[in-house]
Amino acid sequence: MLLFLLACAPEEHTDSTLSHDIDGGRFVALLPASFPAPVLVFAHGWRSNPEKILRDSPEGLATFTDAGVMVLLPAATGDGEWNIGHSPNARDDQAFISDVLDEADARWGIDPARVWGTGFSVGGSIAHDMGCDNDRFTAISPMSGAFWEPLPADCGGAALPVRHVHGTGDRTWPLEGQVFSPNAAQGDIYEATALWRAQNGCTEATEEYTDGPLSCTRWECDAAPVELCLHDSGHHRRSGWADRMLGWLSAP
Repeated sequence: MLLFLLACAPEEHTDSTLSHDIDGGRFVALLPASFPAPVLVFAHGWRSNPEKILRDSPEGLATFTDAGVMVLLPAATGDGEWNIGHSPNARDDQAFISDVLDEADARWGIDPARVWGTGFSVGGSIAHDMGCDNDRFTAISPMSGAFWEPLPADCGGAALPVRHVHGTGDRTWPLEGQVFSPNAAQGDIYEATALWRAQNGCTEATEEYTDGPLSCTRWECDAAPVELCLHDSGHHRRSGWADRMLGWLSAP
């Protein structure tokens, strides 16, 4: 019986940053002090990887782990390309992300009521897909990237809080999107917001507020809030992004 209990106990760890290979790919986990924990899945951008996020945003990621949140950084396949319809990656990325969540839950324990998704640039596309195609997620806050064309007609039965953050001076992913080829076109940010507003039963009534450098519009919705927050910069994360995101995600 003792051996059985030891085999089923959560994995002990001596390093708060752990890399794991699983079927279909790999991910990096940044661990808080106790479990089960809320979890933030952060999808990296095009031809990037988890290690680059670790190098670029150590303080931001520590904001979450210091607050007791586990951060999972899944890796795209090949040269860092997610399956967005026109890439060589044929992996079902949402199925893989679900497998990452399963692995993290089995090893450490996650709080299923607080499974949050984010991502930057093309990773923001993956974060929108987390909310639309993956019923594990309870809120998403994508940054600087949204759906690719054609946008989904709807997201099935999904209704969850959404906060999209984008720069008005972004030329890598302009607010209106852009076309690269007949098979590769970035979606319009306002159209993506409209999709979520329809999904969540939002009215035209809005609240305008500021959150640091962000100018936010919040719609009144039946099912869950939808927000679009803009800053006057380009294709990057503004300083303090993690504190603002954590504050929004953890608000009642």
